[in-house]
Amino acid sequence: MSDAVSVERVIAVSRLVPNGAWTTYAEVGEIVYGHRHGGQSVGNAMRAAGHPDSAHRTLQTGGKVSPQWRGDGGGPEECRRRLRNEGVWDDRRGCARADRFVNADALRRLGA
Repeated sequence: MSDAVSVERVIAVSRLVPNGAWTTYAEVGEIVYGHRHGGQSVGNAMRAAGHPDSAHRTLQTGGKVSPQWRGDGGGPEECRRRLRNEGVWDDRRGCARADRFVNADALRRLGA
């Protein structure tokens, strides 16, 4: 898979995460690269070409926002703001709500 194709695929898979849900770089990597060790590549693709409508829904393992997260409107706090607006962010725990997690199997059912 060429780099351009994999970036397009990363973006396409990440855009399947519905409003009010989240997934991880590892889950997207499992679909795009066939293993869960592609998280860094997924993060790089999201940072380079992420879309403002969905990039905030792909997080680190455990529902943490990457300190390198960048999007329209700012950095990690902007990501948390978007997740709060969708009912995903748990301020008390400092991470996304576990009951809103979408794994690779669910992403496949959504069309990945």
